Amino acid sequence: MTSMRNKVIEGIMESDIFSFSHTFTEDDVIQFADTPMDYNPVHLEDRFAKVKNFKSRICHGLLEGSMLTAI
Repeated sequence: MTSMRNKVIEGIMESDIFSFSHTFTEDDVIQFADTPMDYNPVHLEDRFAKVKNFKSRICHGLLEGSMLTAI
């Protein structure tokens, strides 16, 4: 059982801080694009993302938001 889940069992306090990190791979992003059918090239093509003033492709917001379920 993770330390976060143990803390939930013990009781969460207002001052508690939780963190979680994950590095999304290119495959993660490509597979996720199929779920909401979001094929916006800013997620899939470096060249297009750079034209939109990003350093490279960006991850789908909903994919990042899914990390909340880990906490």
